[in-house]
Amino acid sequence: MKKNLKYLLILLATILIGITLFQLEYINGIILMILIYIFFVYKYSKTKNKLYLFIIIAFTLRMIFIILDYSFELLPYGWDTGQFQSTALLIKNNLYNFRNLFYNISESTSVKSYSLFVSFIYTIFGSYEINIRIINALLGVLIAREVYDISIYTDFNKEMALKAAFLSVFWPSFIIFTSINMRDALIIFLTLNLIKQFFKFKEHIILNKLIFLLDFIFIFYLRKQNLPLFIFIFIVYFIWKKVKNSALIYKIISILGLAFSFFGVLYLLEANIFPLLSFDYIAREMEYRTSGGAAYLDWISYNNIFDMIIYLPIRSLYFLFAPFIWDISSNIFIIFAFLESTMLIGIILYTLRNFVISDKIYNKRILLLLIFLAIGVLGYAVVTANFGTAIRHKMTFMILIFILISPYFNVISIVDD
Repeated sequence: MKKNLKYLLILLATILIGITLFQLEYINGIILMILIYIFFVYKYSKTKNKLYLFIIIAFTLRMIFIILDYSFELLPYGWDTGQFQSTALLIKNNLYNFRNLFYNISESTSVKSYSLFVSFIYTIFGSYEINIRIINALLGVLIAREVYDISIYTDFNKEMALKAAFLSVFWPSFIIFTSINMRDALIIFLTLNLIKQFFKFKEHIILNKLIFLLDFIFIFYLRKQNLPLFIFIFIVYFIWKKVKNSALIYKIISILGLAFSFFGVLYLLEANIFPLLSFDYIAREMEYRTSGGAAYLDWISYNNIFDMIIYLPIRSLYFLFAPFIWDISSNIFIIFAFLESTMLIGIILYTLRNFVISDKIYNKRILLLLIFLAIGVLGYAVVTANFGTAIRHKMTFMILIFILISPYFNVISIVDD
């Protein structure tokens, strides 16, 4: 009874803060917030699974951040969120006037796709940005459920799954970037769900395969660069899976096949046959991202394919672990990113100290996570050139790291009720 009273007090305090800081026009958002709390408190009271306790606390932190950001405009992403907001309102207006949804909208496919999702939320709850931010916060905490399920499907125990879920919902930048009007929360949720549905293929349920396909399509429209990247990830996984216990001749053939695929990708990059697999596209993307604020390695430029290969290791390290101490400036955002990156490096080093090679490393699902992590980081590192983009785009891969290190990360001990 005392526990339920504590959660009720948290809920009432949040409602009072919301009513105090927001005008009556935000009542739909406040009602949505209340319904989300009621659902998760009910789930926790029924299951006693600490996962839902994590979700309740993590959702509360996101609501606090939303209120603070509304009051003080903490983040330098006004241009990005403004673009999504204005496009969503145009789509909604076109819908009400029975026009083509994208009439008089010249934004990219990715912007239009996410803005369509935002306009759908606005049609239901009202055209106030707080509503989409609450939905994104909801997706941000539901990531914990996906991480938990993926960990269990990977044959980790409940404590390991809870550790991975804990890190995934309470990591500082995740709280921030899943609480704003941007694509990240939706893309991360869909990507993790894609992996989970793939793990469930052996259950022979058509619905799993349909959801997997829909996730793939939605992710492509939200961030089109993921299409060739994800296809290549699954190709590598299937080849590796087939040849791991095969005869030597098949392993040699597979290695040659992967080498042929690698040089085939290089040819496509050089030939500029497909826009998303072209050297010109990669060079333009990197130049565009370097031109913004908080750029890193801005002395690197791609003059040919081999430049891209030569600089890939250092770009990958920067993408995943920067900013480093020599990158610190008076920019509070850079300082925050440095502290978080230092924390990530510390966690990984601590985990490596406790790492024990076991039969689990040969688990096929762990293999997919490792391939997804390695190829994903390499693919994004090629075109990412500023800290602001890197801290958002690496979140999915950090979550995969949290899952993979959870068996060896004993700094925290979480025992389910």
